[in-house]
Amino acid sequence: MSKQANPALIGAFVIGAVTLLILGLMFFGGQEFLASKKRYILYFAESVNGLNIGSPVKIRGVPVGKVVEIRVQYDSKTNTLLTPVIVEVNPDIIHISTDAEGRWRKGDIQQAIKKGLRARLDLQSLVTGQLFVAVDFHPDTPVNLVRLDREYEEIPVIPSSQTEIRNTIEELVRQVRELPLKEIFTKLNATLSHIDEVVSQPELKRGVQRIDKVLANLETLTANLDQELDEVTTQLDQTLTVSRQLLGRMDDTLPPLVEQSRQTMMRAEKTLKGIEETLGPDTDLAYEAQKALEEVQRAARDLRILMEMVQTRPEMLLRGKR
Repeated sequence: MSKQANPALIGAFVIGAVTLLILGLMFFGGQEFLASKKRYILYFAESVNGLNIGSPVKIRGVPVGKVVEIRVQYDSKTNTLLTPVIVEVNPDIIHISTDAEGRWRKGDIQQAIKKGLRARLDLQSLVTGQLFVAVDFHPDTPVNLVRLDREYEEIPVIPSSQTEIRNTIEELVRQVRELPLKEIFTKLNATLSHIDEVVSQPELKRGVQRIDKVLANLETLTANLDQELDEVTTQLDQTLTVSRQLLGRMDDTLPPLVEQSRQTMMRAEKTLKGIEETLGPDTDLAYEAQKALEEVQRAARDLRILMEMVQTRPEMLLRGKR
């Protein structure tokens, strides 16, 4: 006769197993087991190849959650395929400075979106090509919300850096394709052929040879001119030296000579006046004396003008009056 199992013992065994399971989950899961999770949905219009369930969600490189679901959704209105990605975020990791307890509250995500909170795909490893969801603030980007799923709050997404690079390359390739390359190369080939014909003409070669000769003659002429200019400059320096010496001597001689001539003319004028007074105004001798006096006066005036010109411009004695 078999022994009947003890229900109390079985119950204790079951309770102990459940307790160990709970303790194990708490030990291996850490605080995530007790943390309050929040799920959001992201709609990506680009390829998510490399993004897997369990891929991290990071804010400035800090893991704050993970990807829990990836879907494929067809939008019949725009005839496009979208990739909804549901992420699970631990709000307890994100502290809000405006809140007294620092907790993430309902409505904070909407305020963050208005201030530029966006999600994008980023490369986690160049070797494996694995992606992760990067969340950061990009206030200069538009808010593109799809709003196809009302179950989760939506975080707007922006293209990844890889997508931007690819789009830029595709746009550049498109612009290059639109260029009339065949026509451009045809015109370029015709222009080069024309240039080759012009360069090959004998007239151009002879012209180049003439130019070489002219340049050679010009160089010889320049050398001769340099030599002659040196000689002329030397002679001019010597002439200027002699002229300075002569003018220096004239500066010392002319003033006394001018003064003596002036005094002589004054004495001659007095003498002639005395003769006129002695002989009377009606005699022939007085008339001749008057004429002589006028000639002396004109000569004195001319001599005075000459002396003044020599004093102001002594170089006229060398070059003459213009």
